[in-house]
Amino acid sequence: MNQRSDIDRVLQVWMDDGPSTMPDRVIDVVADRISVQRQRRSWRLLRRLAMNPIFKLGAAAAAVLVIAVVGYNLLPGPSGPGAGPSPSPSPTPQATLKALPEGPLSGGTYRIEPFRDDPTFSIVADIPAGWDGYPANGAVAKDSQDDLGVLIAFMKADGLHSDPCQWDLDGTRAYDQPGDVVVGPTVDDLVSALKANTSYTSTTPSLLTLGGYDGREIEVQVPADIDMDTCDRETGSPKGMYYVFSGMDAGFYAQGPGAGYRWHLFIVDVGGTRLITAVGYFAETPQADFAAALAIVESFEFTP
Repeated sequence: MNQRSDIDRVLQVWMDDGPSTMPDRVIDVVADRISVQRQRRSWRLLRRLAMNPIFKLGAAAAAVLVIAVVGYNLLPGPSGPGAGPSPSPSPTPQATLKALPEGPLSGGTYRIEPFRDDPTFSIVADIPAGWDGYPANGAVAKDSQDDLGVLIAFMKADGLHSDPCQWDLDGTRAYDQPGDVVVGPTVDDLVSALKANTSYTSTTPSLLTLGGYDGREIEVQVPADIDMDTCDRETGSPKGMYYVFSGMDAGFYAQGPGAGYRWHLFIVDVGGTRLITAVGYFAETPQADFAAALAIVESFEFTP
């Protein structure tokens, strides 16, 4: 996936969704406040980009450009003899498809590219304002300070860990090492393996159709008595990690603490890709946020 520079992202967000003008004093205040805002919950592999020092300059330049364009459009047109007829009003534009940006989303229809090794595979989703985009990881989240957030992530697992807390079987402390539970290639193979694992609890799977593709829906809950500090850790990680799935494209762990954390899973075969859509949430996550996550999933359209 091609990564755009920070300034490109800032200018694109400004031109697509921002106001037509912004005084310099407002730019300064906003930039200063963002630079000292406390970090929200950190999801697996999701990292916020630091505030770019040229944000003020880029935003100010964009504001000047917008002011110039708006001012030109407000100039009176030709009048009197020989003046052409006034142009017909343009039709109201339809909702445009936007590439998923980094950071807060303004709401709309976005294209998500969840896998770096397969840039042709994409997901189109309707995502409301108030969510955050993580394009480098192909994920979106409604973050929170106090274990109340909800995450939508995508995985292509090639196996499972029989004990998600003690997953570092080869001693490398690498999250993408193979799991010790071999799983067949179908959706039902993966669902059956999840149900057979007694390290966590799971619901009865149900049939579903997502984006025109058939699959299964199942929920997995981390045991309430799990102490995440006893779980294996990646190199340099300050805390233990609970990995249910294994493989290069399965790099999201269940967030701690153990009590109340769930993976609500939608597993479908999309043109030969066994796609896992994982809605991660907590027992105390607001119901409205969880419902919004399910609505986002239900809006999916796939390009396999």
